[in-house]
Amino acid sequence: MTNKKRIAVTISMTELFRLFPDEDTCYGWLERVRWNGRPVCPHCGGAENQGPAPSKTHPYWHRDCRKHFAVTTKTAGTRPSARSETGYTPSTLL
Repeated sequence: MTNKKRIAVTISMTELFRLFPDEDTCYGWLERVRWNGRPVCPHCGGAENQGPAPSKTHPYWHRDCRKHFAVTTKTAGTRPSARSETGYTPSTLL
């Protein structure tokens, strides 16, 4: 395993909102960063036996532990104070 250093890049709020114009784009980015394309249950850590859930706020269902979850489950984004009136914005997800 190599130790790659990440270089932080500063961008303006205007650029941030250009990169993440809506809630779906924010969720898509967060899913790619957190799960790398494969959802993992934050309750038990399982990556198998998952399916879609009927709830929009919790779109995934893990059959093994029988719990719903979303990409924001057990993150700072699940606190009510981190949400805006319309949902997630780039500044609350980053």
